[in-house]
Amino acid sequence: MKNRGLWYKEWLGIRWFALVIFILFLGGLFWGIFNDVNRWHETVEYYDSSEFAKTQRESKDNRMSPDDINKSLTVVYLVQPDYEPYINAAYKYSSNFVFYFSYSLFFLFVKIAVFGLGLFLVLFERFTRGNRFVATLPYKRSRVMAVRLLIASLAITASFFVSVGLGLVYINQSIDPDFIQWDVSRLLLLLGSAWLSYLLLFLSAIVIGLAIASPFAGVLIGLGTVFVPNVLITSIDRLFLMNANHAASMHEMKSIIPFEDCINIFDPFGMQSDSAFVPLFYGVLALILTILAILMYKFQAIEKNGQLFAFDWVKWVVYGGFSISTALSITNLIDGNYTDGLQMSTYFVIAGIIAVVLFIVIAIVVKRLTAYFQMAKTS
Repeated sequence: MKNRGLWYKEWLGIRWFALVIFILFLGGLFWGIFNDVNRWHETVEYYDSSEFAKTQRESKDNRMSPDDINKSLTVVYLVQPDYEPYINAAYKYSSNFVFYFSYSLFFLFVKIAVFGLGLFLVLFERFTRGNRFVATLPYKRSRVMAVRLLIASLAITASFFVSVGLGLVYINQSIDPDFIQWDVSRLLLLLGSAWLSYLLLFLSAIVIGLAIASPFAGVLIGLGTVFVPNVLITSIDRLFLMNANHAASMHEMKSIIPFEDCINIFDPFGMQSDSAFVPLFYGVLALILTILAILMYKFQAIEKNGQLFAFDWVKWVVYGGFSISTALSITNLIDGNYTDGLQMSTYFVIAGIIAVVLFIVIAIVVKRLTAYFQMAKTS
């Protein structure tokens, strides 16, 4: 294999981190699904118990029919949609069995670890491998980053599919086949979007780490970036409601949910729609971030190590992103405090004024306090 030394060196750099990620994926996905399957068996035992029989006899209005019981035990989705327009018509009035693994603490740790791997590979390398280490290697800088991205992406991909695969096998072996009625197309779209979402978490951390040359500031900006999609989705919902005079139904909002899925890139298994465009968009975005990371790594100046911004243009992106997202968050809170909500024109005026003020403030603050965010290395 070409450049085997480079592949081996990069693997040595992340092997322990990759092992931690694999263990967390097993805990978050497979172990979570394992517990959900055990809950399914506990539900079956409850339906067979004398306690449930007594409840059925005493309850006249809420008595469950045999069909209701069967539907409540039927597995249709790995993650059930929250919105009624995307729920199978057969289960709109009597719920199917729901998996809760995506709400576990392990699942949160997986997201943190994947994002942390991206930051580790570029932010803290400057302080663990030395400022001039990469420059002395007999490899092109772009090739170094390409190999690094490929190895880490393969580690994430293998961890994801092994964990999910084990979980799906366990489901099919442990639950009566009569109760397994997968919505196969939705399952495949969900798995594809979830996998790409993890890669986008990782790649976004890489790009942030390359753009922000200070580890402390990079971590702060990275954490803030993760919450931006939620702010944008909330704003889109509110603008849609404003356009409909605050009287839109879920079926009317169905048109914007695929668009919101495209924005919600940092929420694995959070896809609500059944649009194939969502994983396709994620894939294109992942490719763009990969190319951007390789180019940024190639052209970054080693002299910028420890400074706040690795490229001069990055500060405008940071100022603009911070001021707009914060302004939208504040305006959403203001809108939520009014029974009838704000008018769309008022919403934009308030958000615009706040954004301009914040842009000026953050530019002044960063300019005056840059030294506190930088971790310049003199050795």
